[in-house]
Amino acid sequence: MNTKRTVVIVLVAALLIGAGAFIWHKKNSQIPVLSSSATTTTTTVVGSGGTIVTQGSGGYTITPVPLSEGKGVPQPLPDLDRKVVFTNTTLPADQKAMVSQKILSIQTDLKKNAANFPDWINLGMYEKMAGDYQGALLTWQYAARLAPSSYIPPADIGNLYVYFLSDTVKGEDYFKQAIAKGPDQSNLYIQLAEVYRDFDKDLTKARALVDQGLAKIPNDPGLLDMKASLNK
Repeated sequence: MNTKRTVVIVLVAALLIGAGAFIWHKKNSQIPVLSSSATTTTTTVVGSGGTIVTQGSGGYTITPVPLSEGKGVPQPLPDLDRKVVFTNTTLPADQKAMVSQKILSIQTDLKKNAANFPDWINLGMYEKMAGDYQGALLTWQYAARLAPSSYIPPADIGNLYVYFLSDTVKGEDYFKQAIAKGPDQSNLYIQLAEVYRDFDKDLTKARALVDQGLAKIPNDPGLLDMKASLNK
């Protein structure tokens, strides 16, 4: 009797595991992404469950990121043995060691599964934290090829160009690409409007962009606050 019960339990467990694996595979064909209405001071990290979270104040919306299906991952891959170049001299020794370990760990994981979009986003984040801006650029450019409909990589690249590589022209271009891919993401309009306001000193351009965002997302609190600040 006990033997029969054990066999039944094992069979049920096997069926549940198989069903779980099937559901996981289907769910990961479109990775859910969280984005915030927060501004350029936020950072993008990957949380549990394969979600990408922009940390900061504001509401969050979920957007699916479809990956390239049936075609394999784009080639060639970035060099996953590339050594991180530390130029951020403000990092304490323990944080520098943590960043190095994280980069090595993610590179190892990507060698096993190069289709993991959140890992590419996280890798670029840690490279940026290290001050390795060229590494972050290469990583996020690849992420954009892996998930061409996602607004996350061009937004991250736009921020990198404006605030770390001092190239507002390229930064503007990438932010525009991000808006085209995520027209319902208020934080994208806000970040580019900040570029027009703070770098170009062009309030007319900033106001027009915020109005463009409000036409897509009426009554968005972040955009309304931005519009009010531009009209002072």
